[in-house]
Amino acid sequence: MSDVWVVGTDELVEQVAKIHGADWIPDIGTDLNQSVSTYFALAWSLGMAPLYLPGDLPYVQRRDIQLLLDSSQNMKNTVLTPAQRSGGTNAILIPDPSAFRLQLGTGSFRKHVSEAATLLLPFSINYSLGLTLDLDTSSDLKDYEGLTPGITRRLTTEDYLSV
Repeated sequence: MSDVWVVGTDELVEQVAKIHGADWIPDIGTDLNQSVSTYFALAWSLGMAPLYLPGDLPYVQRRDIQLLLDSSQNMKNTVLTPAQRSGGTNAILIPDPSAFRLQLGTGSFRKHVSEAATLLLPFSINYSLGLTLDLDTSSDLKDYEGLTPGITRRLTTEDYLSV
């Protein structure tokens, strides 16, 4: 098993994951929080530090992931990244097994901060731009098209597979 697992149901995402050497795991769950919790527990059982990233981050770059990892202070801190607009959570790194309850969805970032504080987990907040900008609505896509002309075409063509 590789260090990168992609869990989902989308065939295009499966192709991209496999092209880049990630393990594809078909998601059979009906609840995102349950699925992510299951794979976090599996990662911890294998001595790994799980990192949740949603698939709707069009600007994420390697440096964003590095900044997130740096925020963990050598895997001592849980790291949370907020969505810039929706109040959601766009990245969660929990290095050590924990009773942390995932609450992805509307307003999840505040819930996750509260959960970490309640459990007395040391945590950091990461504001890396590539991780905070997500595509939740058609308005987001329209705004990003203004920011990066051609992004819609880039994200919706087979050329995206070669990125």
